[in-house]
Amino acid sequence: MCKNPLTDPKTLPCLHTFCLACLEYQGASVSSSPLICHVCRTPFAPPNPGGVSSFECNAFIESIAKIVKTADGNVDKVVKCDLCEEADATMHCVEDNENYCPPCSNAHKKSKASASHQQISIEEVLKGSSAAKRIPRCHKHAGLEFDTYCQTCTEALCSKCAISSHPNHAVCQLSQVAGPLQEEIAGMHIAIGKREQTASRAIPVLEAAIEKMQESCTVVEKEIESFFAEMHSKLDERKSELLKNVRKKSDRWLMRKERQR
Repeated sequence: MCKNPLTDPKTLPCLHTFCLACLEYQGASVSSSPLICHVCRTPFAPPNPGGVSSFECNAFIESIAKIVKTADGNVDKVVKCDLCEEADATMHCVEDNENYCPPCSNAHKKSKASASHQQISIEEVLKGSSAAKRIPRCHKHAGLEFDTYCQTCTEALCSKCAISSHPNHAVCQLSQVAGPLQEEIAGMHIAIGKREQTASRAIPVLEAAIEKMQESCTVVEKEIESFFAEMHSKLDERKSELLKNVRKKSDRWLMRKERQR
């Protein structure tokens, strides 16, 4: 909404992503509920009790935004370590989206929670290397990638989650459904593009029809005003005639009375 790089991106139920500050501004400026998505105009209600800040953070967008901010189109740029915030960073953790200096990078590798994390050089990040792509991993089982898909729950899982939390469910390898899902998404994108083209062609026609309708309404309003003004004028004339007749008859009646006396 602000046309600036995304900060603290939050994803709405319609899957469009905006800055938290933009959503908070929209919520503060609009008293009525629900709110409206700025892109697709889909209404949405902020989660309670946290308001728009309770929407899920779009980690993927946040990761891209941080990498872009780090690179900034300058391969000679000096990047500071996100952990100690003092030394120059030499490595980038793809999973945590953090930049580390050599000592912090080694400590990150030795930690059991992050030993399996992929680290690439800052030079690769600055050059826009495809290795900076984040690998989705399970939050319950550290180090395990999402490689299984539960068709019953339509959810990506790691192999341990599939066994422990989804027994007797229809599961398959994630790679088996990734292709068809990508094709389905691509088809939806094409369909949306066609609908967008149809809408873009229809909008000027609708705007012209609305303008013509407004012009017609203005003409009809003037005709109504003119008609009732004419009717009022005729009624006033008729009123004057009737009053004159009544007064004449009244005067004649009074004159007869006077003569009789």
